[in-house]
Amino acid sequence: MDAEPAQSFKTIGEMVALGRRRLDKNVWDHVSTGAEAGVTLRRNRQSLDRIGFRPRVLRDVSKIDVTTSILGHPVRIPAFLAPVGATTYVHSQGGRGAAIAAAEFGTTKFVGIYEKPLADDLCAGGKTPFVYQLYIHGDRTWTRGAVNRIQDFGYSAICLTVDTPVFGRIERTLENRYWPPGLTDNVSHLSTDGYYSEAVSAKVTWSDVEALIKHARVPIILKGIQTAEDARLAVETGAAAVYVSTHGGRILDHTPGAIDLLPEIVDAIGRRSEIYVDSGFSRGSDVVKAIALGADAVGLGRLQLFSLAAAGAQGVRRMLEIMEEEINHVMALIGATRLTDLSPSCLTRVEAVDDGGLLSSFTYTDFDQAR
Repeated sequence: MDAEPAQSFKTIGEMVALGRRRLDKNVWDHVSTGAEAGVTLRRNRQSLDRIGFRPRVLRDVSKIDVTTSILGHPVRIPAFLAPVGATTYVHSQGGRGAAIAAAEFGTTKFVGIYEKPLADDLCAGGKTPFVYQLYIHGDRTWTRGAVNRIQDFGYSAICLTVDTPVFGRIERTLENRYWPPGLTDNVSHLSTDGYYSEAVSAKVTWSDVEALIKHARVPIILKGIQTAEDARLAVETGAAAVYVSTHGGRILDHTPGAIDLLPEIVDAIGRRSEIYVDSGFSRGSDVVKAIALGADAVGLGRLQLFSLAAAGAQGVRRMLEIMEEEINHVMALIGATRLTDLSPSCLTRVEAVDDGGLLSSFTYTDFDQAR
Protein backbone atom coordinates (compact mmCIF):
# COMPACT_ATOMS: atom_id res chain seq x y z
CA MET A 1 0.00 0.00 0.00
CA ASP A 2 1.47 3.37 -0.98
CA ALA A 3 1.23 6.72 0.78
CA GLU A 4 -2.05 7.83 -0.78
CA PRO A 5 -4.16 4.85 0.40
CA ALA A 6 -2.58 5.11 3.85
CA GLN A 7 -4.01 8.62 4.11
CA SER A 8 -7.50 7.23 3.52
CA PHE A 9 -7.61 5.70 7.00
CA LYS A 10 -9.88 7.66 9.33
CA THR A 11 -9.51 5.55 12.48
CA ILE A 12 -6.79 3.49 14.07
CA GLY A 13 -9.27 0.61 14.36
CA GLU A 14 -9.41 0.36 10.57
CA MET A 15 -5.65 0.00 10.49
CA VAL A 16 -5.59 -2.64 13.20
CA ALA A 17 -8.23 -4.68 11.35
CA LEU A 18 -6.32 -4.52 8.07
CA GLY A 19 -3.06 -5.34 9.82
CA ARG A 20 -4.67 -8.40 11.36
CA ARG A 21 -5.97 -9.54 8.01
CA ARG A 22 -2.54 -9.20 6.41
CA LEU A 23 -0.58 -11.05 9.07
CA ASP A 24 0.07 -14.77 9.13
CA LYS A 25 -1.89 -16.38 11.98
CA ASN A 26 1.26 -17.45 13.82
CA VAL A 27 2.68 -13.94 13.65
CA TRP A 28 -0.64 -12.35 14.73
CA ASP A 29 -0.89 -14.76 17.65
CA HIS A 30 2.70 -14.02 18.66
CA VAL A 31 2.35 -10.24 18.71
CA SER A 32 -1.20 -9.95 20.03
CA THR A 33 -1.13 -12.20 23.08
CA GLY A 34 0.45 -11.95 26.51
CA ALA A 35 2.23 -14.14 29.01
CA GLU A 36 0.44 -17.18 30.43
CA ALA A 37 -3.27 -16.39 31.03
CA GLY A 38 -2.99 -12.87 29.58
CA VAL A 39 -4.27 -11.23 32.77
CA THR A 40 -1.77 -8.39 32.68
CA LEU A 41 -2.44 -7.81 28.99
CA ARG A 42 -6.16 -7.39 29.68
CA ARG A 43 -5.58 -5.45 32.87
CA ASN A 44 -3.47 -2.88 31.00
CA ARG A 45 -6.60 -2.02 29.02
CA GLN A 46 -9.00 -2.31 31.95
CA SER A 47 -6.88 0.07 34.04
CA LEU A 48 -7.05 2.72 31.35
CA ASP A 49 -10.80 2.21 30.96
CA ARG A 50 -11.32 2.76 34.71
CA ILE A 51 -10.02 6.31 34.39
CA GLY A 52 -12.56 8.90 33.26
CA PHE A 53 -12.35 12.60 32.48
CA ARG A 54 -13.68 15.60 34.39
CA PRO A 55 -14.28 18.03 31.52
CA ARG A 56 -14.19 21.79 32.11
CA VAL A 57 -16.26 23.95 29.79
CA LEU A 58 -16.40 27.50 28.45
CA ARG A 59 -12.68 27.81 28.01
CA ASP A 60 -10.97 29.13 24.89
CA VAL A 61 -9.68 25.96 23.26
CA SER A 62 -9.35 27.37 19.75
CA LYS A 63 -5.60 26.71 19.86
CA ILE A 64 -4.18 23.46 21.24
CA ASP A 65 -0.46 22.83 21.69
CA VAL A 66 0.59 19.25 22.49
CA THR A 67 4.27 19.57 21.58
CA THR A 68 6.81 18.53 24.19
CA SER A 69 10.33 17.13 24.40
CA ILE A 70 12.04 13.84 25.18
CA LEU A 71 15.41 14.30 26.87
CA GLY A 72 15.59 17.81 25.48
CA HIS A 73 14.64 16.89 21.91
CA PRO A 74 11.37 18.42 20.66
CA VAL A 75 8.58 16.07 19.57
CA ARG A 76 5.23 16.81 17.97
CA ILE A 77 3.11 14.82 20.44
CA PRO A 78 3.82 13.29 23.86
CA ALA A 79 4.15 9.84 22.31
CA PHE A 80 6.92 7.85 20.64
CA LEU A 81 7.35 4.47 18.99
CA ALA A 82 8.33 1.92 21.63
CA PRO A 83 10.94 -0.80 20.98
CA VAL A 84 9.28 -3.88 19.48
CA GLY A 85 11.25 -6.76 18.01
CA ALA A 86 8.48 -8.06 15.78
CA THR A 87 8.59 -5.23 13.21
CA THR A 88 10.69 -7.55 11.05
CA TYR A 89 7.92 -10.14 10.91
CA VAL A 90 4.97 -7.86 10.24
CA HIS A 91 6.38 -5.96 7.24
CA SER A 92 9.42 -6.07 4.97
CA GLN A 93 10.34 -2.48 5.91
CA GLY A 94 10.78 -3.58 9.51
CA GLY A 95 12.00 -1.24 12.23
CA ARG A 96 13.68 1.02 9.70
CA GLY A 97 10.34 1.81 8.09
CA ALA A 98 8.78 2.59 11.45
CA ALA A 99 11.73 4.81 12.42
CA ILE A 100 11.51 6.75 9.17
CA ALA A 101 7.78 7.25 9.75
CA ALA A 102 8.46 8.60 13.24
CA ALA A 103 11.05 11.03 11.90
CA GLU A 104 8.77 12.23 9.10
CA PHE A 105 5.93 12.78 11.54
CA GLY A 106 8.02 14.55 14.15
CA THR A 107 8.60 12.18 17.04
CA THR A 108 11.20 9.54 17.84
CA LYS A 109 11.49 5.79 17.80
CA PHE A 110 13.12 3.60 20.39
CA VAL A 111 14.82 1.12 18.07
CA GLY A 112 14.50 -2.40 19.48
CA ILE A 113 17.59 -4.53 19.79
CA TYR A 114 15.71 -7.39 18.10
CA GLU A 115 14.53 -5.26 15.19
CA LYS A 116 15.97 -5.78 11.74
CA PRO A 117 17.61 -4.48 9.72
CA LEU A 118 20.11 -3.30 12.30
CA ALA A 119 19.75 0.46 12.10
CA ASP A 120 23.44 1.32 12.09
CA ASP A 121 23.05 4.20 9.63
CA LEU A 122 19.66 5.39 10.82
CA CYS A 123 21.11 8.38 12.65
CA ALA A 124 23.06 9.74 9.68
CA GLY A 125 22.53 13.48 9.54
CA GLY A 126 21.50 13.63 13.19
CA LYS A 127 18.10 15.20 12.52
CA THR A 128 16.05 12.76 14.60
CA PRO A 129 17.04 11.81 18.17
CA PHE A 130 16.59 8.04 17.88
CA VAL A 131 16.99 5.92 21.02
CA TYR A 132 18.47 2.42 20.98
CA GLN A 133 17.11 -0.33 23.20
CA LEU A 134 19.67 -2.59 24.89
CA TYR A 135 19.46 -5.77 26.92
CA ILE A 136 22.53 -6.81 28.87
CA HIS A 137 23.33 -10.17 27.30
CA GLY A 138 27.03 -10.28 28.07
CA ASP A 139 29.73 -9.50 30.58
CA ARG A 140 30.83 -5.93 31.27
CA THR A 141 33.36 -6.03 28.43
CA TRP A 142 30.62 -7.07 26.00
CA THR A 143 28.30 -4.40 27.39
CA ARG A 144 30.90 -1.63 27.07
CA GLY A 145 31.52 -2.69 23.48
CA ALA A 146 27.79 -2.63 22.74
CA VAL A 147 27.40 0.82 24.29
CA ASN A 148 30.38 2.12 22.32
CA ARG A 149 28.94 0.85 19.06
CA ILE A 150 25.48 2.30 19.75
CA GLN A 151 27.04 5.66 20.58
CA ASP A 152 29.17 5.55 17.42
CA PHE A 153 26.01 4.94 15.40
CA GLY A 154 24.79 8.34 16.66
CA TYR A 155 21.89 7.38 18.92
CA SER A 156 20.88 10.13 21.34
CA ALA A 157 20.19 7.80 24.26
CA ILE A 158 20.12 4.14 25.28
CA CYS A 159 17.01 2.48 26.66
CA LEU A 160 18.13 -0.36 28.90
CA THR A 161 15.36 -2.92 29.38
CA VAL A 162 15.62 -4.31 32.90
CA ASP A 163 12.42 -6.32 33.45
CA THR A 164 13.44 -9.44 31.53
CA PRO A 165 15.92 -11.60 33.43
CA VAL A 166 14.08 -14.44 31.66
CA PHE A 167 11.64 -14.32 28.75
CA GLY A 168 7.91 -14.56 29.35
CA ARG A 169 5.91 -17.69 28.58
CA ILE A 170 3.76 -16.68 25.60
CA GLU A 171 1.46 -19.68 25.70
CA ARG A 172 -0.25 -19.06 22.35
CA THR A 173 3.16 -19.09 20.70
CA LEU A 174 4.11 -22.25 22.58
CA GLU A 175 0.87 -23.97 21.61
CA ASN A 176 1.42 -23.00 17.97
CA ARG A 177 4.95 -24.42 18.18
CA TYR A 178 6.11 -21.16 16.63
CA TRP A 179 8.95 -18.82 17.49
CA PRO A 180 10.17 -16.07 15.14
CA PRO A 181 13.58 -17.10 13.77
CA GLY A 182 16.78 -15.12 14.16
CA LEU A 183 15.66 -12.84 16.97
CA THR A 184 19.07 -12.84 18.65
CA ASP A 185 21.17 -12.09 15.55
CA ASN A 186 21.38 -8.35 16.26
CA VAL A 187 22.28 -8.93 19.89
CA SER A 188 25.09 -11.38 19.29
CA HIS A 189 26.75 -9.09 16.76
CA LEU A 190 26.27 -5.83 18.64
CA SER A 191 29.61 -6.25 20.39
CA THR A 192 32.54 -8.40 19.29
CA ASP A 193 34.30 -8.15 22.65
CA GLY A 194 33.81 -10.06 25.86
CA TYR A 195 31.44 -12.88 26.71
CA TYR A 196 27.96 -13.03 25.18
CA SER A 197 25.10 -15.22 26.36
CA GLU A 198 21.40 -14.57 26.87
CA ALA A 199 21.75 -16.36 30.21
CA VAL A 200 23.72 -13.37 31.49
CA SER A 201 20.46 -11.41 31.73
CA ALA A 202 19.44 -13.39 34.81
CA LYS A 203 22.60 -12.26 36.63
CA VAL A 204 22.38 -8.52 35.98
CA THR A 205 22.18 -6.34 39.10
CA TRP A 206 22.08 -2.65 39.95
CA SER A 207 25.87 -2.57 40.10
CA ASP A 208 26.02 -3.65 36.45
CA VAL A 209 23.58 -0.91 35.52
CA GLU A 210 25.59 1.64 37.47
CA ALA A 211 28.75 0.60 35.62
CA LEU A 212 26.97 0.96 32.28
CA ILE A 213 25.65 4.43 33.15
CA LYS A 214 29.12 5.58 34.22
CA HIS A 215 30.65 4.27 31.00
CA ALA A 216 28.06 5.74 28.62
CA ARG A 217 28.37 9.18 27.03
CA VAL A 218 24.64 9.38 26.32
CA PRO A 219 21.64 9.38 28.69
CA ILE A 220 20.45 6.00 29.93
CA ILE A 221 16.73 5.22 30.24
CA LEU A 222 15.68 2.26 32.41
CA LYS A 223 12.67 0.45 30.94
CA GLY A 224 10.49 -1.95 32.91
CA ILE A 225 10.33 -0.10 36.23
CA GLN A 226 7.16 -1.08 38.12
CA THR A 227 7.63 0.00 41.73
CA ALA A 228 8.46 3.17 43.64
CA GLU A 229 11.42 1.41 45.23
CA ASP A 230 13.03 0.63 41.89
CA ALA A 231 12.19 4.08 40.53
CA ARG A 232 14.17 5.64 43.39
CA LEU A 233 17.07 3.26 42.77
CA ALA A 234 17.00 4.12 39.08
CA VAL A 235 17.34 7.83 39.81
CA GLU A 236 20.01 7.25 42.46
CA THR A 237 21.96 5.11 39.98
CA GLY A 238 21.96 7.94 37.46
CA ALA A 239 19.16 7.07 35.02
CA ALA A 240 18.05 10.03 32.92
CA ALA A 241 14.53 8.65 32.58
CA VAL A 242 12.35 6.03 34.23
CA TYR A 243 10.25 4.00 31.80
CA VAL A 244 7.21 2.41 33.46
CA SER A 245 6.18 -0.72 31.59
CA THR A 246 4.64 -4.16 32.02
CA HIS A 247 6.24 -5.13 28.71
CA GLY A 248 2.77 -5.14 27.20
CA GLY A 249 1.81 -8.02 29.48
CA ARG A 250 4.30 -10.32 27.73
CA ILE A 251 6.74 -11.12 30.55
CA LEU A 252 5.11 -11.45 34.00
CA ASP A 253 1.40 -12.16 34.27
CA HIS A 254 -0.83 -10.91 37.12
CA THR A 255 0.71 -7.47 37.61
CA PRO A 256 -1.31 -4.25 37.87
CA GLY A 257 -1.99 -2.35 34.68
CA ALA A 258 0.83 -0.03 33.70
CA ILE A 259 -1.12 3.18 34.22
CA ASP A 260 -2.00 2.08 37.76
CA LEU A 261 1.74 1.83 38.50
CA LEU A 262 2.35 5.40 37.40
CA PRO A 263 1.13 7.45 40.41
CA GLU A 264 3.37 5.79 43.01
CA ILE A 265 6.40 6.22 40.75
CA VAL A 266 5.60 9.87 40.09
CA ASP A 267 5.20 10.40 43.85
CA ALA A 268 8.51 8.63 44.51
CA ILE A 269 10.77 10.54 42.13
CA GLY A 270 8.89 13.71 41.23
CA ARG A 271 10.76 15.63 38.54
CA ARG A 272 14.19 14.12 39.28
CA SER A 273 14.01 12.30 35.96
CA GLU A 274 11.68 12.08 33.00
CA ILE A 275 8.99 9.41 33.20
CA TYR A 276 7.65 7.39 30.27
CA VAL A 277 5.00 4.69 30.23
CA ASP A 278 3.73 2.06 27.81
CA SER A 279 1.58 -1.11 27.76
CA GLY A 280 -1.96 -1.08 26.44
CA PHE A 281 -2.09 2.49 25.12
CA SER A 282 -4.33 2.52 22.06
CA ARG A 283 -5.95 5.95 21.78
CA GLY A 284 -5.20 9.62 22.16
CA SER A 285 -7.40 9.65 25.28
CA ASP A 286 -5.05 7.08 26.83
CA VAL A 287 -2.09 9.37 26.20
CA VAL A 288 -3.88 12.32 27.79
CA LYS A 289 -4.63 10.23 30.89
CA ALA A 290 -0.97 9.28 31.26
CA ILE A 291 0.23 12.87 30.94
CA ALA A 292 -2.36 13.99 33.49
CA LEU A 293 -0.98 11.40 35.93
CA GLY A 294 2.58 12.68 35.57
CA ALA A 295 4.13 10.89 32.60
CA ASP A 296 6.22 12.91 30.16
CA ALA A 297 5.56 10.68 27.16
CA VAL A 298 3.86 7.43 26.15
CA GLY A 299 5.33 4.54 24.15
CA LEU A 300 3.26 2.95 21.37
CA GLY A 301 4.15 -0.69 20.79
CA ARG A 302 1.48 -2.93 19.30
CA LEU A 303 -0.17 -0.03 17.47
CA GLN A 304 3.13 0.42 15.69
CA LEU A 305 3.10 -3.23 14.63
CA PHE A 306 -0.50 -3.23 13.46
CA SER A 307 -0.18 -0.01 11.46
CA LEU A 308 3.10 -1.21 9.95
CA ALA A 309 1.41 -4.45 8.93
CA ALA A 310 -1.48 -2.49 7.42
CA ALA A 311 0.46 -0.04 5.27
CA GLY A 312 4.17 -0.05 5.97
CA ALA A 313 5.98 3.12 7.00
CA GLN A 314 3.17 5.32 5.68
CA GLY A 315 0.72 3.35 7.81
CA VAL A 316 2.78 4.11 10.91
CA ARG A 317 2.89 7.77 10.02
CA ARG A 318 -0.89 7.82 9.49
CA MET A 319 -1.40 6.12 12.85
CA LEU A 320 0.62 8.91 14.51
CA GLU A 321 -1.40 11.55 12.66
CA ILE A 322 -4.67 10.03 13.87
CA MET A 323 -3.24 9.78 17.38
CA GLU A 324 -2.44 13.50 17.23
CA GLU A 325 -5.99 14.26 16.08
CA GLU A 326 -7.40 12.25 18.99
CA ILE A 327 -5.13 13.93 21.55
CA ASN A 328 -6.11 17.39 20.32
CA HIS A 329 -9.78 16.42 20.31
CA VAL A 330 -9.71 15.21 23.91
CA MET A 331 -7.71 18.21 25.08
CA ALA A 332 -10.29 20.61 23.63
CA LEU A 333 -13.20 18.70 25.14
CA ILE A 334 -11.77 18.69 28.67
CA GLY A 335 -10.80 22.38 28.47
CA ALA A 336 -7.01 22.01 28.25
CA THR A 337 -4.91 23.89 25.69
CA ARG A 338 -1.43 22.62 26.58
CA LEU A 339 0.05 19.62 28.31
CA THR A 340 0.87 21.62 31.45
CA ASP A 341 -2.89 22.11 31.93
CA LEU A 342 -3.21 18.38 32.60
CA SER A 343 -3.17 17.04 36.16
CA PRO A 344 -4.96 14.40 38.24
CA SER A 345 -7.74 16.94 38.76
CA CYS A 346 -8.73 16.31 35.13
CA LEU A 347 -9.48 12.67 35.93
CA THR A 348 -11.87 10.57 37.99
CA ARG A 349 -12.35 6.89 38.72
CA VAL A 350 -15.11 5.14 36.80
CA GLU A 351 -16.26 1.60 36.21
CA ALA A 352 -14.98 -0.18 33.13
CA VAL A 353 -17.80 -0.93 30.71
CA ASP A 354 -16.49 -4.37 29.67
CA ASP A 355 -13.82 -6.89 30.54
CA GLY A 356 -11.24 -5.20 28.35
CA GLY A 357 -8.68 -6.76 26.09
CA LEU A 358 -6.22 -5.98 23.37
CA LEU A 359 -8.85 -4.95 20.81
CA SER A 360 -11.55 -3.60 23.10
CA SER A 361 -10.53 0.00 22.36
CA PHE A 362 -11.88 -0.40 18.86
CA THR A 363 -15.52 -1.21 19.60
CA TYR A 364 -16.87 -0.36 16.18
CA THR A 365 -14.33 -2.36 14.20
CA ASP A 366 -15.52 -5.77 13.01
CA PHE A 367 -12.54 -7.92 13.89
CA ASP A 368 -14.54 -11.08 13.23
CA GLN A 369 -14.43 -10.07 9.59
CA ALA A 370 -10.73 -9.15 9.76
CA ARG A 371 -9.50 -12.76 9.60
